[in-house]
Amino acid sequence: MDLQDQHHLRFAQSALPIGEDSAFVQASKRYGADIIILANVVTQPNSVSIAWQWLKAGELQRHESEGELASALSAGMNLIADTLAGELAIVDKQASKRNYHMVISDIKDFTDYSRVQSYLNGLRTMSQVDIVSLKDKQLDLQLRLTSGLTLFNQVIQSDGLLIKERDQTRQPNTDIIYYRLRP
Repeated sequence: MDLQDQHHLRFAQSALPIGEDSAFVQASKRYGADIIILANVVTQPNSVSIAWQWLKAGELQRHESEGELASALSAGMNLIADTLAGELAIVDKQASKRNYHMVISDIKDFTDYSRVQSYLNGLRTMSQVDIVSLKDKQLDLQLRLTSGLTLFNQVIQSDGLLIKERDQTRQPNTDIIYYRLRP
């Protein structure tokens, strides 16, 4: 933490749930952190109690561990690592591959189309990209992923070329992914 963070963050805030307006989140944004982990350690006569919280993509998770300091720290960090590994690990097994339909709007010209096509073909989470159609500034693609949809969406979101559409008028369908090209 730099001096600005030390001035704004107080110990009492570590017991509060981490939220988007939390001082910890605000401080972490300056460093580009994707995940914020906070451990509040309380010492007891013969052991410690650790209240863990971690925030990833706006989702807060909590856990508590107790025991000797080393074992309580290890238990908490292992749980967080296992949770994140389960969400973020790229699994390249035939059984995990799945087809999705992707709709990308705001494709104005060949340069936009070429950028999107090159980008998607370069992703490790992608095994195949096929064009279905390109009309009315909308690119329809058939995708075959080497990972789960959650990881694919996280990669797309963190790279920033495409922005996830949040159009509530569309019917929810887990096999159709809606994005738009960032201007």
